[in-house]
Amino acid sequence: MKKYLLSETSIIPRELVTNITVEELSDLYDEEDFSTDANISFALFHNYYWYKEQKLIVEAAYLSYLISYYFFILFTTPFCYEIALKHAKEACEMVNKKEYKEWLDYVYEGN
Repeated sequence: MKKYLLSETSIIPRELVTNITVEELSDLYDEEDFSTDANISFALFHNYYWYKEQKLIVEAAYLSYLISYYFFILFTTPFCYEIALKHAKEACEMVNKKEYKEWLDYVYEGN
């Protein structure tokens, strides 16, 4: 997964999107420097918007969930709570999934 999250030109293949785990994101974050961590966030956003434009909602929702996780738990930049909350809500709005609802409830508790 690292090659897709650190590439400036690659879209994560559809069949791999929902295989990305929060553990993988955590491992990448722990191993890399700030600029790489920022690039991972940009890759997540880029893929999210691409899948959303393609109307591939399941994949877009999952990427929105990952963005929320990344900013809430790992990449705690200014406005990370607002970004995490927005994307947790979007994941829930796009796909009715227990995992997303539980995550949204967790984000509402604050960090």
